[in-house]
Amino acid sequence: MTPFFKSVNKISLFYFLAIGLDVYVKLYLPIVPYRYISKAIMLSLITLLYCFNNNEQSKKNKTFVIIALMFFIFGDAFVLWHQNFIFLAISLVFFSFAKLFLSFRLSHKYDFNIGSLIPISIAMFIYTVVIFNLIYSNLNNFLIPAIGTFFVSLLLFQFSALRQGIVNAFSYFSVLLGVLFYIISESMMAVKIFNGPFLYQEPLIIIFYSLSHYLIIIGLIRERVIKKDISTLL
Repeated sequence: MTPFFKSVNKISLFYFLAIGLDVYVKLYLPIVPYRYISKAIMLSLITLLYCFNNNEQSKKNKTFVIIALMFFIFGDAFVLWHQNFIFLAISLVFFSFAKLFLSFRLSHKYDFNIGSLIPISIAMFIYTVVIFNLIYSNLNNFLIPAIGTFFVSLLLFQFSALRQGIVNAFSYFSVLLGVLFYIISESMMAVKIFNGPFLYQEPLIIIFYSLSHYLIIIGLIRERVIKKDISTLL
């Protein structure tokens, strides 16, 4: 089985098929046991894709990604029952830890241009204001947790944006787009829960969330550092 798992194209094909399966299960089958099975297939494939194909030079970085994926698995298990606000709160904790560990992985000690963050930070601030304007009146006791989880998402976005010029273009744009897709899926989920249903919400949330995982992982396994550590230049 090892040659299969080391084939990025083959695993990718099965992953996209698994996304389609998960959409079908969400629309037509009960959560137990079918949604747990479809979720498990997707998360197992993306984890195996990373474990068998990463080229991490640092064992710590590999550990960060694997821990993040494990937290995503736990978060997914609880968010399936988001109607129960205790389970929803627990899922937010797991997802926040997942994003934190991904942030640790994306952080670096290289020199960067902080000015490049200003335009995208402004755009993300406007986006966040728009989303909170839609859900604010219904957040109630979830106001602080919602602010906290969005803050961690913005932190992850900033770390992904700060890789510009540090890593190769494919890795940079793949991870950045993956993080953006995650934020969009997270926002759609928040609107669905705290504002009300919208057209095609179920397939859209699944597709953006699943693609975010794929883009981030494929970006990491294709990562190539192109800028030397500033400490080596001093």
